[in-house]
Amino acid sequence: MKSAPLTAIAKRPEAEARKVGLKARSRFNRQLRSVLMKSLGWPVYSARMDKWEAEHWANGRPQRWASMRVRPEVAVAVGELQANYLARNDKEVSQADVLSALVAASLPELLHREEFAPAR
Repeated sequence: MKSAPLTAIAKRPEAEARKVGLKARSRFNRQLRSVLMKSLGWPVYSARMDKWEAEHWANGRPQRWASMRVRPEVAVAVGELQANYLARNDKEVSQADVLSALVAASLPELLHREEFAPAR
């Protein structure tokens, strides 16, 4: 059986939906950064970012992207949230932004759970 072409499965949003702008594109990342600073404290956040940047250099500057493996269920959840965002706002949102929004929304709660709380 021949599979359907990719365009028949997942059609890319119209050009207007892809015009988000820099401020809107970085909104979820700024929100995550704010939650991290409040949850971890500025000294811890700053130290962790400095360490990450020191270990991840390319072309003479720190890399701004990280890659990690996620389970299929996470990819499905991110895809669903992307589709919902597009349907409600007529704008496309990246996987990175959806993941930033998910982490920002759940980080404070997870830090209060025993298994994720900072060691004392």
